[in-house]
Amino acid sequence: IYSVIDYYIKQGYDTESVEKDNIGYDLVAIQDEKELYVEVKGTSISNINNATVGLTTNEYEASKNNRDKFRICIVSGTLSNPMVHEFIWDKSKSAWYNEKALLRLYFQEIISANISIENNDSM
Repeated sequence: IYSVIDYYIKQGYDTESVEKDNIGYDLVAIQDEKELYVEVKGTSISNINNATVGLTTNEYEASKNNRDKFRICIVSGTLSNPMVHEFIWDKSKSAWYNEKALLRLYFQEIISANISIENNDSM
C-alpha cells in the first residue's frame, strides 16, 4: 500500500488509509475538490500481463457504485521492484483501463462461500 500512497503523493494528492473501515477500498486520495477511492491489490509477479487478483464482494460493489471516483491499483513485483499500475473506468469503452500500458482489466464474477466450524454438542 505504501507504493500506492507514494504514487498519489507524487501526483499532488493527500492520502488517508481507510483499510480498517471495511468500506470497499483502501485509500482516499484528495487533490483540491477531486476525491478518489483507491483499492490496492498486490502480486509478486513482475509481468502485470500474467497477474490475477481478487476483489471481495464489498470491493467489487464499491468499484461498480463509484466508477467515476474509483481507482484500482495493482502493484506488481511486490517482493523485488514494486510498480504501481492504476486502472481507471473508461466510460466510452465501458471498461477499466491503464492508459500508460494499454492494459484492460477483465472481471469474472464468481460465487463463493465462507465455511465456519461449530461445536455441535447435540450429536
